[in-house]
Amino acid sequence: MPKNDPIYRSFEGYTKFFAEQMGGPELLRKVVQFFDNNDPIAAAAAASKV
Repeated sequence: MPKNDPIYRSFEGYTKFFAEQMGGPELLRKVVQFFDNNDPIAAAAAASKV
């Protein structure tokens, strides 16, 4: 799915929000790094382990 797709943007935004709220800045940094490396599945997996 392209990064400019509205569904992808919503998924990325919510995943980052969830990571920050539930895991704090450390988890948010990990999730952002996964998204920056084009690995949204790993980002979601990291966020879900809270």
